[in-house]
Amino acid sequence: MGHDPHPGFRELADAFARLDATGLLLDDSRRAAHYFALLVGAEISERTFHGAVPLGEDEVSAIVTDGVAAFLDGYRARGK
Repeated sequence: MGHDPHPGFRELADAFARLDATGLLLDDSRRAAHYFALLVGAEISERTFHGAVPLGEDEVSAIVTDGVAAFLDGYRARGK
């Protein structure tokens, strides 16, 4: 396996693996963690020039909420 992009990545992948074990998420927790991080953080990183320009709290909240919803649409186990 390759290098994890962020120190908290392993914990996120482990949490997704536990959800997968309960049948709540589709498998491949490592890939799910990558996709989750991209869906939740990429737009924020892009729009703030990697943190150099502030982004309003309401905007951040909306972006994160939409990213989580998109992730769950793709990774939630069918019928859950």
